Amino acid sequence: MRLYGKTIVSGNDNKNAYTVKVPIGVVGLIVPANTPIANITWKVFPALVCGNCAILKSSEDAPETAEFFVKLSQEAGIPAGVLNLIHGYGKEAGDHLVNHDDVKLISFTGSSKTGRIINENCSKKLKKVSLELGGKNPFIVCDDADIDNAINWAISSCFSNAGQRCAAASRLFIQKSIYSDFLKKFKIKMNKLKLGVDEDCYLGPVMNKIQYDSINSYIIQAKKEGADIYSSGINENSKGYYLKPTIIQNLNLSSDLNDIEFFGPVVIVNQFDEDYKAILLSNKSKYGLTSCVHTQNINRALLYTKKLNFGLCNINSATYGSEPHMPFGGLKDSGNG
Repeated sequence: MRLYGKTIVSGNDNKNAYTVKVPIGVVGLIVPANTPIANITWKVFPALVCGNCAILKSSEDAPETAEFFVKLSQEAGIPAGVLNLIHGYGKEAGDHLVNHDDVKLISFTGSSKTGRIINENCSKKLKKVSLELGGKNPFIVCDDADIDNAINWAISSCFSNAGQRCAAASRLFIQKSIYSDFLKKFKIKMNKLKLGVDEDCYLGPVMNKIQYDSINSYIIQAKKEGADIYSSGINENSKGYYLKPTIIQNLNLSSDLNDIEFFGPVVIVNQFDEDYKAILLSNKSKYGLTSCVHTQNINRALLYTKKLNFGLCNINSATYGSEPHMPFGGLKDSGNG
């Protein structure tokens, strides 16, 4: 929002020193399908505002949104060649963009596996790279929280967009003294959610059959490992790859599933007694993207923001929702933002 340079005091008399921000040049922007228009605008507008030319690589699962956006940009008066669009799969379009000598920066949102490959290729050419990758984000509810508010935000964090958010809440940690009451109310609200794409619906389908089968395999694995599975008893929808909101309870803390991004409407629920235990369990992950804590104690809130190893920590809201002018990025396998 403010493209300021800096004036710096020089160590020498009669000398001024300052920095100026300049465009990078041509940047490659690779977007996923989960929130197609948002992912596109988050990358394109900052790139253009800062004076760069951009090559947008659409998601193979949502190419028409990118096509429409670029055509709209042309109608708005963006000169030819400033914003460009390519379609295709990663190996035929993405790799070429990443490895092209004239592309000076790659901004990628997607899986940690793909992000690591992109990072390795960019490092060989000393390219700048921005990576916003996976998450296994904790949503923590303390015993002094506003329960109804926490439930509303938990439902949204876990199940909005059918759980297809890098910043979705995929792990719920509820303090022991309120665990039963919270879970009872959470299930009641969860059971009212409707599947479909009509105006009164809350969950759409997951993006494709590969993702649908992958999420189901994790649920089956959790059941085999002895966990309790609770799915909402609501309206089956066969017109698409729909998954009902699902809770996994009593999963062994040593299970690999605690550290796998499902990318769907499934949440693992645990309880904790002391704050340090919630922090310990939350940080026990290869991911470090977003987190959220519900408490009415400011000192407690500050403790969590200092100790949770995540790029974003929201208090009394959702695991998602960084403002446009704020940085958004994670630690560890969640990338560099």
